[in-house]
Amino acid sequence: MQPPQQLVQLQPQSPSPSPSMLAAIVGGGGGGGSSNKSEWKARVLKGNADLLELRERIRPLLPPSKSSSNANANANSTGPTIVGSFGRDHLHTAKTESRDVLPPHVVIQLILQYLQEEGLLQSRDTLLREIFHSIPDIVAGLGLSNLEQSRDWAPEGIYSHAIMPLLYAGIKDKKDLFAPLPSQTEEDAEVEAFESFTSNFDDEAEEEDTNIWNEPRQEGVNVILRPTREEHCTTVIAGTINQFVCMLTELGSDRDMLFQKIFFGIYPMFITPDRLLSKLLQRYQVPEGRESEQEVTTLTLALLRYWIEHHYEDFTESMRRQLTNFLKTASETDYTQINVAFTKMESSHEEDNFFGFSTTPEPPSPKVPKIIFSSKLTLEDVDASCPEQIIHQLCLIDYQLFEKIKPKEFFRRAWIRCPHKSPNVVALLRRFNTFSRWVAKCILDGHWPDPDEPNRVSTHADRARMLSVFLRISDNLRNANNFFSSMAIFAAIMSEPVFKALHIELPSQSGGAADPTLQALCSLFSAQGNYVKYRQAMLSAKAPSIPYLGVHLQDLVNIEEGMPTKLRGMINFHQCVRTFSLVTDLLLWQKVRYNLQVIEQIAVLLRDIDIPDTTAFDKSLLDKCAAIQRDEPPSPSAS
Repeated sequence: MQPPQQLVQLQPQSPSPSPSMLAAIVGGGGGGGSSNKSEWKARVLKGNADLLELRERIRPLLPPSKSSSNANANANSTGPTIVGSFGRDHLHTAKTESRDVLPPHVVIQLILQYLQEEGLLQSRDTLLREIFHSIPDIVAGLGLSNLEQSRDWAPEGIYSHAIMPLLYAGIKDKKDLFAPLPSQTEEDAEVEAFESFTSNFDDEAEEEDTNIWNEPRQEGVNVILRPTREEHCTTVIAGTINQFVCMLTELGSDRDMLFQKIFFGIYPMFITPDRLLSKLLQRYQVPEGRESEQEVTTLTLALLRYWIEHHYEDFTESMRRQLTNFLKTASETDYTQINVAFTKMESSHEEDNFFGFSTTPEPPSPKVPKIIFSSKLTLEDVDASCPEQIIHQLCLIDYQLFEKIKPKEFFRRAWIRCPHKSPNVVALLRRFNTFSRWVAKCILDGHWPDPDEPNRVSTHADRARMLSVFLRISDNLRNANNFFSSMAIFAAIMSEPVFKALHIELPSQSGGAADPTLQALCSLFSAQGNYVKYRQAMLSAKAPSIPYLGVHLQDLVNIEEGMPTKLRGMINFHQCVRTFSLVTDLLLWQKVRYNLQVIEQIAVLLRDIDIPDTTAFDKSLLDKCAAIQRDEPPSPSAS
């Protein structure tokens, strides 16, 4: 179940549901016996997709069944204390489910707090009024006694913006609800369901929703166009959602398929998929008196088909129901076309998953250590007998993370502001930091990790040897166009603990006596000229390749900081296009995979690195560096 993302955008002018419909939503019935009630409820929900959707959205807020009322007695306590459980009959079981979940009034308080902190006061007041009139138990839990008091009500006692990490975490542990988010090692359906409630635009103000047919085009007011060199052609600079949709579906438009492609690539930057669908359905319905524009319906249908065929993953189950139910009523022919498009895409996805589609030929047979099946296998054995496998497995590990990244994960600095919306970028960044720390530790230890001798004593010669080993690996990764891990190793070598402990001299300080590999890496990854050497290497590289993500993320930040998100109150489409262009160029490297064989026995030693991403670990490296410096003062031959 994928609920719509506009849970908190309440519309006070919407008509109230009838008592019978409301009963279906919250679980009541219109019949005498439980059997009749269940049948009646099923019929009502089957015939009213909107009610079914609403019931699914409010499922966690429903009261517990009678059978669980005793277990949930503590859930009615007042105040923000997080105790008890509620509605377990209504929750799907998953591996993140906890027996200790939030009582209803705390859930409501979190939502109200979010609305207030985001400045959505109209929605907050509407929700308070509905709660006061409909759910007295919640009112008591919030400490409200009358409607007048609710107007000045403010949430207290809960960590600011707590609802965001709470929804992301799937209510895992009531004792540690507001701790930093744990790293996600695998996808979880329950977490994804909770995530879908959150808005993609937490930093945007609440906007008035104007019907698309009631917003005539006004140059400079709701759209800014710039003439091009081609006659009768214009470039979109800024505009409103309504105007973008109109330009995509209007007759005689001078915009081509490129505009359509770019729009569907960047729209997640300024509108949610379900809201865009609502806008397209508005556009589909030509008002009375404007029959001359009837062809707009055909153009809108074609646009919907393009969206399905090129961005099928954007459609949640509820969006699909909304679209098919609407078209089934409006036009049987159009309904059939859309249904065929959905069915075609479903079949395509199932075939890809079933056959394991791959464009790469069979990889060559790898050379492996003789003790490859031994439980005693270490990276020292691998490096001694087939060092190229360390390069190959690092390339495969990094590419598997890189190829999962979706374009929308780069929008609006999601990896910083809302990490749960950019899980694969965050995972790749964590990999960089973890791997770099691990390399630094290996160099300071003077040997590869060895479970049998974790406390092996090493000398300066041992550390110098490991430095040479990782310089070689970094250079080979660079030759394999894996700039990601190559830079991670270089960052480890240039880190303060390694740099000081091994008395490394930079090429500029050594009078030309520095290691040639270190010289090449210093030149390649130099920040001089905005990483001009690295950018030139990326441009000349042949696929497969894995970019060093840090440089490109900084480019995205620079675009956002250098260009306003809004122009005269309109969406800055030009800024979105600049972002889209950069992201598209970056993700082109996903198209070609490394044609190498995964050797799990080696890969696990490089992938499952147990290095904490903490300040304490960094301090331990500095302490080790200080100890080495005390025991081994610098010598004239140090390099």
